[in-house]
Amino acid sequence: MVCSCQSLPPAPPAQEGEPVIRRPLALVLSGGGAKGAYAVGAVEVLLERLPPPDLVCGSSVGALVAAMLAEGVKQGDPLAFVREQAAAWLAESPRLHLNWRGALHAFLRHGPRWRTLGEIPSVYTDGFLRAAVDRFLPPGRAFADYRRTRLLVTASNLETGRVKVFDERSPVPVREALLASLSYPILFPSRYLQGAPLVDGGLLDNTPLAHVLRRGAATVVVISLRPKEGPAVPSGPDAFNGAVEVAQRILSLLLEERMYRDLRRAVETNELLALLEAYPNLPRGFRQRLLELLRGGGLEPHRRYVQLVEIGPREALEPPGTFGFRQREALQAAMERGRQDALGVLARWKDSPPRASKIE
Repeated sequence: MVCSCQSLPPAPPAQEGEPVIRRPLALVLSGGGAKGAYAVGAVEVLLERLPPPDLVCGSSVGALVAAMLAEGVKQGDPLAFVREQAAAWLAESPRLHLNWRGALHAFLRHGPRWRTLGEIPSVYTDGFLRAAVDRFLPPGRAFADYRRTRLLVTASNLETGRVKVFDERSPVPVREALLASLSYPILFPSRYLQGAPLVDGGLLDNTPLAHVLRRGAATVVVISLRPKEGPAVPSGPDAFNGAVEVAQRILSLLLEERMYRDLRRAVETNELLALLEAYPNLPRGFRQRLLELLRGGGLEPHRRYVQLVEIGPREALEPPGTFGFRQREALQAAMERGRQDALGVLARWKDSPPRASKIE
């Protein structure tokens, strides 16, 4: 269902020194494990300087931060709520527990064979994920409860190879959707929801921009955890000797291609619409053909001018993925980088024309 701008309250007039925002305002948060501390810092600044978003969407740890923001809006003070959760991240991290029960079950079923290793559901139990979610989310919370800031959570369907999006129409509790979106394959067990095995949302769509565009977002702020200049890539004959290194590099390339493909499409749409506005006397048939291209041959009528803003680190973030949640100093540094980068982007946004593309 495409969101209608008329169904939302009009944006208050921008104060002097504030960015001009076209509503609906959407926030998109990417996955990245403990690097999500960067997103928490950036969200703090956005809540200080901008109104709460109308729509927030996330994958993996981005889904966790997105739900944190939506819950804060629901409780009436999102900035205080996010700051409280940021302090909790720094104070204590849930512990990882090896999945001995799953290993024992596989051993009893198949005995001491190589096949047994393949039957172990995961390296760790989901206790770490449950503790992270239950720390801030009330029991029984439904997606439909989030009315002022709607929440979208993505997960990856192992059967279909497609992205599953949970929204206000979903009967699945927010908790279960978050656990699915956070369940990185092999490390954590998959979740079986609505007849499908689901895993980490970042596996198929780490920066779920397209989903907020389909729902009518007019301004989109993307918080990416991948460095804008790209991670340092080894070179030489010994660069990718290990299977794990090769697999990690392939996954990184696929995720980056998906993210920047969506960004490029949105920017190209903006440029074509600007062309149509600049030349209102173009031949009618030519204008009609351009509009058809914008609609993707009739399949994507949601395409329109979108104000795009990207917040992301210049260089690779620490701490590493899943295993960095106990590195307090690295988490604190990532949060501060997120704050500073968000401040810089907002300053450039304020000083530039409101219809200019902000993808850097």
